[in-house]
Amino acid sequence: PAYRASSTIERALRSVALQTVLPREIIIVLDGPDVSLSKVIGSFAAVYRDVCIRVLEQSHSGAGAARNFGISQAVGKYIAFLDADDEWFPEKVEKSISHLIQGSFTMICHNVILSDGSEDRYIDCFKHLNKTRKDQFVPLYIWGFISTSTVVVDRNSVIKVGGFDRGLANGQDFDL
Repeated sequence: PAYRASSTIERALRSVALQTVLPREIIIVLDGPDVSLSKVIGSFAAVYRDVCIRVLEQSHSGAGAARNFGISQAVGKYIAFLDADDEWFPEKVEKSISHLIQGSFTMICHNVILSDGSEDRYIDCFKHLNKTRKDQFVPLYIWGFISTSTVVVDRNSVIKVGGFDRGLANGQDFDL
């Protein structure tokens, strides 16, 4: 599966509503109060009848802190990340969870399609992966091939390593 970059949280939420397997819960962390955004999110409550939706607010503390706050409030076994300006293809959750379970993995991620509205560009996130190399840290460090909105990960594993580093202004996802 992959996702397309979009421009609004409405498109991101719509992409979750179109999943072939809905998540058990949706946690939206607003990094700073946003009344208009809260109204948009509230309008999707009817779409997700059997899904627990929680909107959490924090003072402007950054992406790492927002993700950690959401993870701390989650009750599910797995966490899937979706940034407000991204969207998923309909089978993203179903395929990701299936691969996680079948492969007994801690984390799964996938390729990306970037869209600027006029054209799509396929990004092969794994072209730098060298399957013969034991340590994949070097290519990850050099090319950073994991996009946060492609990740589905075991929640307890993220907690065990301390979550996202709140002290980093950017690259918290890469660091984790």
